[in-house]
Amino acid sequence: MRSWAPSLCFLSAFAAIPASAANFSESEIAFFADEVRPILAANCFECHGGERANGPRKFKSNFQVISRAGILTGGDHGSAFDANNPSQSFLLQKISYKDGDHQMPPSGKLSDKDIATLTKWAEMGMPWTPEDADVLFEIEDHAADTTEINETTLNFWSHKPMSRPAVPKVDNETWSQNPIDAFLFAKLDENGLAPNERADKRTLIRRAYYNLTGLPPTAAEVAAFEADDSPEAWNNLVEKLLASPHYGEKWARHWLDVVRYADSNGFERDGIKGYMWRYRDYVVNAFNDDMPFDRFIREQIAGDEMDGATLDQIVAAGYNRLMQWDDEPADPVQHYYDVLDDNLRTTSEGILAMTLGCARCHDHKIDPISQEDYFSFMSFFNGMEQMKRGRANTEKFRPAGVDEEFTNRIKEYEQQLRALRYKIYYAKRDLREALVAAHPDIADRISGKSAKYRKIVARADALRTAFWHYTTALPPEDWSAVSFRAEDKGWDYALGAFGVDHEDIKARTEWNSSDIWLQTIFQLSEVPKSARFQVKHDGYLEIYLNGKFVEERHTASDGYVAIPLDENKLRVLQTGRNVIAVHLKKSSERPFFDLGFEGANQPFLSLEEVIDLRGADGIDAELLSNYRQWTTELETLEANKPEDGIEVTTIQEKSHDVPMLKLHIRGNPHSEGDEEMKLRIPDIFGGEELEASPPDNGRVSTGRRTALAEWLARPDNPRTARVMVNRIWQHQFGRGICRTSNDFGYLGEMPTHPELLDWLAMEFVESGWSIKHIQRLIMTSKAWQMSSTAQPAALAQDPQNDLFWRFNMRRLTAEEIRDSVLSAAGELNLSEIGGPSTYPPLPEVVLKTASNKKWLTSSPEEANRRSIYITVKRSLKPPIFDTFDFADTDSSCPTRFTTTVPTQALNLINGEFFNEQAENLAKQSAEGAEGKPRRQIRQALEITLGRDAEREVIDACLTFYRKLKNDHGRTDEEAMRQVCLLIFNLNEFVYLD
Repeated sequence: MRSWAPSLCFLSAFAAIPASAANFSESEIAFFADEVRPILAANCFECHGGERANGPRKFKSNFQVISRAGILTGGDHGSAFDANNPSQSFLLQKISYKDGDHQMPPSGKLSDKDIATLTKWAEMGMPWTPEDADVLFEIEDHAADTTEINETTLNFWSHKPMSRPAVPKVDNETWSQNPIDAFLFAKLDENGLAPNERADKRTLIRRAYYNLTGLPPTAAEVAAFEADDSPEAWNNLVEKLLASPHYGEKWARHWLDVVRYADSNGFERDGIKGYMWRYRDYVVNAFNDDMPFDRFIREQIAGDEMDGATLDQIVAAGYNRLMQWDDEPADPVQHYYDVLDDNLRTTSEGILAMTLGCARCHDHKIDPISQEDYFSFMSFFNGMEQMKRGRANTEKFRPAGVDEEFTNRIKEYEQQLRALRYKIYYAKRDLREALVAAHPDIADRISGKSAKYRKIVARADALRTAFWHYTTALPPEDWSAVSFRAEDKGWDYALGAFGVDHEDIKARTEWNSSDIWLQTIFQLSEVPKSARFQVKHDGYLEIYLNGKFVEERHTASDGYVAIPLDENKLRVLQTGRNVIAVHLKKSSERPFFDLGFEGANQPFLSLEEVIDLRGADGIDAELLSNYRQWTTELETLEANKPEDGIEVTTIQEKSHDVPMLKLHIRGNPHSEGDEEMKLRIPDIFGGEELEASPPDNGRVSTGRRTALAEWLARPDNPRTARVMVNRIWQHQFGRGICRTSNDFGYLGEMPTHPELLDWLAMEFVESGWSIKHIQRLIMTSKAWQMSSTAQPAALAQDPQNDLFWRFNMRRLTAEEIRDSVLSAAGELNLSEIGGPSTYPPLPEVVLKTASNKKWLTSSPEEANRRSIYITVKRSLKPPIFDTFDFADTDSSCPTRFTTTVPTQALNLINGEFFNEQAENLAKQSAEGAEGKPRRQIRQALEITLGRDAEREVIDACLTFYRKLKNDHGRTDEEAMRQVCLLIFNLNEFVYLD
């Protein structure tokens, strides 16, 4: 990056300044010298032209306050003195603090006395001491050679038209077979350096698997590759991995980082964007299919405007909905342009590596980008409909022929619905008559429907689970009474449910004893007219309500069982404090207990609730069986109503004809300029005006995004191909040929091998924009297959490895660590590609940190899918993501910086996820070990590291295992779990090379 120092020269008397200092009286000049200058000197001079003890003078906003001429001339915002209306002078506006955008001095508002003094001085015409009233310093525009379009900027490396450089001829046969090798070797040789030797085969297969699929190879795959001595072994491996469906899952994540993908809106509510996951799946499939990159761009920018737009193209245009969105902005107009700015920045940085967003309020300070360039580019996106709350942001996509098919299916569905409802209606009528006859005392409470219940005590599958006091020691006889205060008796306190995980319900608190006694309290402002327990349990159960016995069950429940309260039990409830007390005896080695309590303001009971309370005597058993079967069939049918299209989140526009934007003065949308912008590309790329017309496919849109997409994807665009091949290189070698992959401008870094970058860019375009073609070229190079071994001399000369004399080591990403742990534990679900985002369990302490705590719980099978399918909630991420440097989702993320911090070790050792999977690894490694700890440890190491375990490592783990047992009293299972946790903490597991 360049640096400049401004040169200053003194200018003599400044002509054409109105009301010269000579026109002021001695008393006015004295007022300035005694009262005003001290205020200016103390608060303004340092940043606006005064002498400084260290360094040159500063002229913020090109504004000089050290002379009257400087104030009248003004800076970036024009003159600071209004001769016609002195009290409204810009200088006084700034010090008033009335405008949030203009508050000077920034250190704090001046005193009322000082403001009054400066106001009086302005109304006097701003008198000044004659000897320095006209002093001005020339301010050299130190960035003029880069901010203007001139020979220098037009010949900057990333502005120049692309051309294919000649491949260097190198005097090394091995390093001349692949053009990549020739370019790198030539520069190494020029600097007196030699490339590293080839890495060993185990390192290469592990590196290849992670770089192309993000998954580890198995020990069997490593062994097979090491044993394959055929000349095509490496090429075959590369082709196999490029063809893997998991390739797209890995490489899609790199693009999702760039476009700041998330499933939620951000801001305080952080609501979920409905069906945003379809865009993620589109990207995965695009990489798997090796979609030409130019088409990939067109479909994301303007897929909805394409002729005969397909479902995939409509979904791809959801790119324009990935931004943060505030559903309750304080200034809706400002927020609308913030959204446009977000899309502009992501597109210009992600596709062009151009910091166009820096020109929102003024011309770019370093690059040749004007404010007009900025608003012309924003015009491509102008006209977007603002997002709304709820499902209003989605739409139904209807493929050709869907209308006729839907009409037939909906007719059939409605016929089935009517038939079932008819049968259920008459079955309910007959059942109710039978129940009324059998139980006349509650005839007025029997209804064909259930009351509307509200939660009073929450179950474990609710967002906020109930807390319980509990004990496993025999309590006193009054343990269930209202007056018994478990909290005062030393009982433990924890979240339900208790026991071990049961089906899809997570047990929050361990319970292994034969008996357990529990108590929880709740408050009522009024007694409900209907109430019921929802209980799921193992073994014998008895429930007390306010000290009164209300329920007893002798066998385990099959799922949650509803237990309604009759009138006598309802009378036990009271306003104020109420107590539920429970006693359980376990009947299996996997005990479980969870209870919820619900109340309703309606007094009636459903047919099923009456049967639960009073039994089914006097009811036709066949009729009851049919009723239950029909009810189940109705629920299934209603849950599978035919859809007349596919729900998607995509872009919508307001009109076919949206006015062109006007420049916003200082970036303020409430302060527009007069001149409309033209629909054009930035001047540094020629300033060509683009034609746009509404699409012919029937969608409401201006067609402007299509014009932009076509220009971005043109083969002669000087940035698009360069930027993408640089990203491919970055994710293969650990850093780009240009390290600043989102900034190819003057603030970015120069490429280390510009000729190689241009050669790859031209190869990319001429290959039909094939990403996999570039991948093959890179991975079959000698450079990619180098070892990462350090060479002392090379390290001394090139410590940053700018010349690529070795392969860069790297730590696994957050997703790779999680997926590798699940894979080693035998829990990773790779059964399908794509689908709705999942919700793995999160610790309660993590949920409490979010402003919006809505986090569903997926089934274990869904929760254990690859990390790319986890819901990305901007305000709430799994700890492993945050700890291990997951991408920033608020703006385009070109590079994930790898940190090494204590919280990573703490998470690996103490994290709930790692401990659970260590237990699973222990179970998996026990298979075939025949109860022998040494064999089990060896298998755990080989499963995790993908290689034969070394004897000394096995010995160390076995020593640790025995110490845990003998010195710390751990069981065999617990000791082995700790050993497996140790294996997950090995550097070899979380680092490549």
